[in-house]
Amino acid sequence: MNTNEAAVSVLQYYIDEYLFEPKSNWPKDRFGGRSYSRWAAYELQGRIIEESLLLPPHLTITGREQKTPTETIEEFISEMDYFSEINDNRSSQFMFSIARETARGILDLFL
Repeated sequence: MNTNEAAVSVLQYYIDEYLFEPKSNWPKDRFGGRSYSRWAAYELQGRIIEESLLLPPHLTITGREQKTPTETIEEFISEMDYFSEINDNRSSQFMFSIARETARGILDLFL
């Protein structure tokens, strides 16, 4: 199992154990927060999988190396910071800040 495959497995375990689906009777803000956390975790999984599908640098025109899972997560955190800062809508700010905090928690799993 390579690093990306291991990261995807760790993320899936984290989602299953700690980010289980919210219950319909949860308060709206808690339900929304959990939904945004799950979205962030699945988004990170997808990005790590996409990164693992890139060809080795010697087979590409750009010669770009694959990002490590930690680099992918750090990039996502930066994006969520940016989107949270430029957005005036409070609900969007909430979504991006939850995604950022979820990604920071996930990043800690890999450090």
